Amino acid sequence: MGSIGTCGFINAKVRTMRSFLLTESVYRALVSAQTVEEFFSVLSQTRFRGAVEKIKDKTPEEIEEALLLEEIQGIRLIEKNSRGSFRALVSLFLDKYEVEKLKILLRSWYRRKRIAPRILRESIVYDFPVDAIVAASDLDDIVTLLAGTPFQGVLYRAAQEYEEKGSLFSLELALDKDLFHRLWEATESLPKKDRRIARRLLGIEIDLRNIQWIGRFRKYYNMSSAEIGNVLLPYGYRMEEGDYQKLASGGDILKAVGLIRKDAAALQEFSQEETDLNSVERILYHILLLEAKRAFREFPFSIGSILGYIVLLQIETKNLKTLYEAKMYKLSSQQAEDLLVL
Repeated sequence: MGSIGTCGFINAKVRTMRSFLLTESVYRALVSAQTVEEFFSVLSQTRFRGAVEKIKDKTPEEIEEALLLEEIQGIRLIEKNSRGSFRALVSLFLDKYEVEKLKILLRSWYRRKRIAPRILRESIVYDFPVDAIVAASDLDDIVTLLAGTPFQGVLYRAAQEYEEKGSLFSLELALDKDLFHRLWEATESLPKKDRRIARRLLGIEIDLRNIQWIGRFRKYYNMSSAEIGNVLLPYGYRMEEGDYQKLASGGDILKAVGLIRKDAAALQEFSQEETDLNSVERILYHILLLEAKRAFREFPFSIGSILGYIVLLQIETKNLKTLYEAKMYKLSSQQAEDLLVL
């Protein structure tokens, strides 16, 4: 079945759902709010009204959890209404949350923190035995506890490197590489036009992640360019191996970012930004936002609107968390606005 038959209904639904995402005028009102109470008052006038009633008096951790669960629920709704290869790909986007959840559980286990963060208690796709994982005596026990999930084999194969290096990084990297490999493989079943769109968006996200990682490796770890090259994600879209090598060897991060947005205006904009990692991260998210909007302008009955909406939904959650923290720490309106991805 072609894209129209496979994606027509969910495409229309996603475009309707997009109309309920927060607009720039709402963001301006949220930015202008002087207190957390005013922030929630503005947010209660949007589709988040029901969530606000439940969380406005909760702890910061509970509030961030609720916002993330709203995001996950949006992706679940897309999955429910999708069919065939489109649904299979959307389902893997839910696995992204499971990977992040498992990483935090592994960190809690590694540091012997017997109380895992609250967000980890929520079931997304798999029912992780949270307490048992955090209290496990060794990695072999955790591997056993993950039976029935795609993560069991990943950690089993990465166990030897973990034992040799004694660092969780090898486990976390293995989880990330496996996830993006499965996402990439899932695009193989898409119609040709949809596969091109999906791989461009996934590839750009991979490029952005690799650039961000290289920046952190260069700043916080004493890693050679060869070592950095070995830990990067495959399937990048614009960045080639030579580009990564130059960057890992000390090249300009902002020029690497400019390779992804191949236009003079973007390069000029980037050159005016600060080069600290937080600024670079915001630039990278902005690029992802532009690509998500571009995906919506693709052939109307394609997977572009589905994947574009997922990215927009994730960025909306990031913006809300950022604004909530800005109000909590009493940042000025300008400081808060500067942190948004719009």
